[in-house]
Parts: sequence; C-alpha cells; structure tokens
Amino acid sequence: MTEHSGHTNPADALRQTIAEQHSLIQSHEVVLRALSERQEETNQRLDQLASLLRDLQPTHPIHDVRAPTPEKFSGEQGGCGGFLLQCSLSFNRSPLAYPHDEAKISFVLGLLTGKALRWPNAVVHKPSLYAVVDLSVGWEASCSTNISLEEESTDDFYSTDSVL
Repeated sequence: MTEHSGHTNPADALRQTIAEQHSLIQSHEVVLRALSERQEETNQRLDQLASLLRDLQPTHPIHDVRAPTPEKFSGEQGGCGGFLLQCSLSFNRSPLAYPHDEAKISFVLGLLTGKALRWPNAVVHKPSLYAVVDLSVGWEASCSTNISLEEESTDDFYSTDSVL
C-alpha cells in the first residue's frame, strides 16, 4: 500500500505472494526430506527382517517322515491291538498323509485281509462307510467290541448291539 493513495501496489502484492509460496515450498521440501529419510530407514529394516527370515528358514525342506507300513491284519485274535498301534504310529509320524479320518480309515481298510475283511465288506454297501466308523472313540474300541469276526456272518452283522 502506498501512503498517499491508500491503494496497494500490484508489484508489492506479487512479491508478497511469491515470498509466501517460497516459504511454503521450503517447508514442503523439509517434510519431503524427512519422509524420504524415514522411508529409507523402513526399507533398511525390511531388508534386515527379510535377511533374518531367510536365516531362520531351514536350508532343506522338511519332509513328512513316513513310518513303515504295518503288516496286513487277517483278524487273528489278539493281533488287533498291535496292528492298530502300528497304524496309529503311521498316522502320528505322517500327519500330512492322513489329514482326515477318511484317509486313516482307507489306510487301515487297505491293510485288512481274510477274516478281518468281513467287517468292511458288511458295511461297504451302506451310504457311507466313514459314517459307520467313529474315530473319536478310537480304534482300540473296535478291538474290544463283542463282534467276533470268526463267528459273525455278514448277514447277521447288523443284528448285533455292538458299538463301533
């Protein structure tokens, strides 16, 4: 503003605006430098973490250790417990191979022969064999049932009151 006229000089107003913008640009440059430094620190930390993770990971992939396959079970009296123990060991040593009950049941049924094969043959015609076997009770309960594979036929299998 000039003293005598009361009007603002356009050149002075322009200088004032340029000075304000220059000050604003300088403050933005300071903020951008600080952000850039923080970003660089973050990148360095990420590189360190990635390096630590690489060091923590095993150099060789972990393999599922398989137990030897149990011998086939023919249904001889007194052999069920040992057979099921061996099957349980296989399940525990290779959990990735037997992720659910159906896989375990299929594994066990694949090892049955002779008289022991009568039981799955009797229930195979049901809608789901897996619905008949309840693994929450445990395989050991199957050994202590009143079903005698030597005496029961497939015809009267369902007339028993045994619980599997």
